[in-house]
Amino acid sequence: MKLFENCLLASDVDGTLVDTGKIAPRNLEAIKYFCDNGGTFVIATGRSTGAVSQVFSLVDKSLVGPCVFLNGGMIYDVNSEKTLYATVLPKHTKEFVKTVSEKNPDIGIEVHSDSRIFVLHATAETELHEDYESLDREYVTFDDIKDEEWNKILYACDDQAACDALADTLRKIGEGECCFVQTGVVISGVMHIYYEQMPLGTNKASGLRKLCEILNIKPGGFFAIGDFYNDIEMLKAADISATMAESPADIKSFVNFVGGACLDGGVADFIEYLSKIQKSEVQK
Repeated sequence: MKLFENCLLASDVDGTLVDTGKIAPRNLEAIKYFCDNGGTFVIATGRSTGAVSQVFSLVDKSLVGPCVFLNGGMIYDVNSEKTLYATVLPKHTKEFVKTVSEKNPDIGIEVHSDSRIFVLHATAETELHEDYESLDREYVTFDDIKDEEWNKILYACDDQAACDALADTLRKIGEGECCFVQTGVVISGVMHIYYEQMPLGTNKASGLRKLCEILNIKPGGFFAIGDFYNDIEMLKAADISATMAESPADIKSFVNFVGGACLDGGVADFIEYLSKIQKSEVQK
């Protein structure tokens, strides 16, 4: 039996596996080692399927299993290009974007629908986000897309104060109707803040639990690594979890392992840690 047979390792993308379009060579070597030893490596990201081409210009797609996109809202087989599972926002919750536009007029708004990216309100922050992820985008009105299936709404904020004001608006109009989560990415050394609206009950953990069922992952064989607050549910759900050296202190407090910096090969550090654990289990 191979060392990682029937095991799943899920990695966040931005700040964990990849940073500013770069990946540590150690990570690539370690991912291949994990897969050669029977494991399934996947990414679990807030990105849509249309936003990962740059990731797969760095990582050999053939090494990657079905992945979790849209913060748990979609499971997509990147090799067969088939959606295995997806959640969509209820029709009435689409109307929340109108209230946000009225009460928070400086907030940028993107709608993610399968691989398509619709821009309802373009700002400097949405343009930066879309350029960073190499997104093809369509500039639309609400009426243009009201009958499409919406998987996620991304609100792009200028700063933390704007994000807090937006969060207050969304809680008042949508508490108990949708999931809301703060995400972010460091671009050229600056943290850019987003707030995302997803179907109720959707997060990376829910998507990965579903994926573990699909792949028949063995008990105790679900591993995860991430670096930010939208990774918390995933890290808590994993049998063994890890975060990065640069991660917030409160995330470090509940994981099993803290690796090095992203571009120093933090994912590789975690795979080495898992290898030691698996070998000790075999020797028992």
